[in-house]
Amino acid sequence: MKECKSLGIEDKLVLRTKPDTKIYYVNDDFVKFTGFEADSVLLKELHEVIPDTMPELFKEILLAHLKDDEPSYYVIKGKTNKGYCYWGLMRVTTFQSKLNNEFRYLVEIKMLPTNAVLEGEKVFDTVEKVYENAGAEFAKKYFEGFLEEKNQTFEEFILSILGVNKKKLEKYFKI
Repeated sequence: MKECKSLGIEDKLVLRTKPDTKIYYVNDDFVKFTGFEADSVLLKELHEVIPDTMPELFKEILLAHLKDDEPSYYVIKGKTNKGYCYWGLMRVTTFQSKLNNEFRYLVEIKMLPTNAVLEGEKVFDTVEKVYENAGAEFAKKYFEGFLEEKNQTFEEFILSILGVNKKKLEKYFKI
């Protein structure tokens, strides 16, 4: 099992992507924390850079839950260039470029609270095992079945892991 790093509470990793999720900007906190040089991640798709495992499933879930009118939230297990993992709360917000009016995505990642890491690990570990043994499609079906059994939407699942409401999430990203 890989060792995981923690973000500092004040750190916020920021990326900006085009509609095809190709990265065109990363902030200094992202470079410092992950160890990836900006030029090594620019023009790569988000799912090639962020997830520690299951990149195809990450992309599919990300795209399925993006919202145009409000932020979308995700619990992620990210990776650094040294092979460490980190747990983060990722918020994706749509915005319109001032240069060409194209819609783009602002991706912000903050540290995931310890209690949420413990809850997220339980689910991630099982989904990762299904992914490794049966592939992305079966891992997705397992996760969908998990949500059905809990009678939760994807967003409700994220909020339940964190133990907060949406307003508190917004405040968390302002810290």
